[in-house]
Amino acid sequence: MEKAIIILIPLYFAYTIALGLVMFVKRFKAIKNKTIRLSYFRDYQGEVPQELEVYKNHFENQFQVPVIFMMACLAIALLKLASPFVVVLAYAFIISRLAHSYIHLISNNVRHRGLVYIFGALCVLGLWIKIALRFY
Repeated sequence: MEKAIIILIPLYFAYTIALGLVMFVKRFKAIKNKTIRLSYFRDYQGEVPQELEVYKNHFENQFQVPVIFMMACLAIALLKLASPFVVVLAYAFIISRLAHSYIHLISNNVRHRGLVYIFGALCVLGLWIKIALRFY
């Protein structure tokens, strides 16, 4: 059962790399189309198209709660705490992050994005509660 948890770490890492590549392509096209100057990326000062700002923010989001999620997955695997409930929580988090990406990068409906974000954070909280209960 631990394998079902630990596999999520490299998969989510690959997803994060893919998001970074998409952001890079968007930036490259913006420079090519002259909607942003290359010099902007020297110190990130000045005007930037809203779409690029959204992609940058979304990419940076991948280094917040998802990092805490990956730490929980590693701890669960090492402590052999995986159970069907834990696996469901972990996969629900991944699904919530995919939904969050879709909402943030397509419609950017703040209410829906917030609900999906909170759901994912609660999944991670559940994983950490499972870890904490191991020691009590």
